[in-house]
Amino acid sequence: MPISTQTSTNTTAPAILKLRASTEAEPNHIRQLREQGYAVVKNVLPQSTAQGYVARANEWLQSFERGFDPKDKSTW
Repeated sequence: MPISTQTSTNTTAPAILKLRASTEAEPNHIRQLREQGYAVVKNVLPQSTAQGYVARANEWLQSFERGFDPKDKSTW
């Protein structure tokens, strides 16, 4: 059974995001976010939507004309 999480933001202090699990057990994605600063949550978006976001991000990075090539990791 999935564990629901609650998010809230503080409007008086920008860039503060609080995450709380609704039970004692902390979900893996919350622990990963707290410990590593990012979380992978699988199957949130359809693959086609995610691929569209990647394509748009790559176009944006290439627009700086600094040699970024999404196929060449040495340019990342």
